[in-house]
Amino acid sequence: MEKQIEMVASLETQVVVFQLGEESYGIDIAKVQEIKAMSPITAVPRAPEFIEGVINLRGRVVPVLNIRSRLRLPAREVEPTDHLLVARLGERLVAIRVDRALELVRVEETGVEDSESLLPGAQKGSRMVKF
Repeated sequence: MEKQIEMVASLETQVVVFQLGEESYGIDIAKVQEIKAMSPITAVPRAPEFIEGVINLRGRVVPVLNIRSRLRLPAREVEPTDHLLVARLGERLVAIRVDRALELVRVEETGVEDSESLLPGAQKGSRMVKF
């Protein structure tokens, strides 16, 4: 009788790594539309705490999310060196303010968690990883 050998492929995904405070996180590259230098953020009266305001992205109004509080990081003023990760969360286009975008890396699928609890409005299947 011939033995069959099963091979298990290691599934990998690419993530954009960014920094918030002293920590590094990553978001699935498939969700990221672009990485943008900081631009003026317009405050929105009575917006939820996690919405810093909106930006004008080539004529489109895009909400800017601040995920620092969800990650239990201290608040921080906007710096000119900050970046905006413009990403799709479900059907919505949002900008996530980060201290700095760092690099693009491959990680094993097992190290990536669904992040719907971290990204407001994210649907199941949105992926984020902490490094």
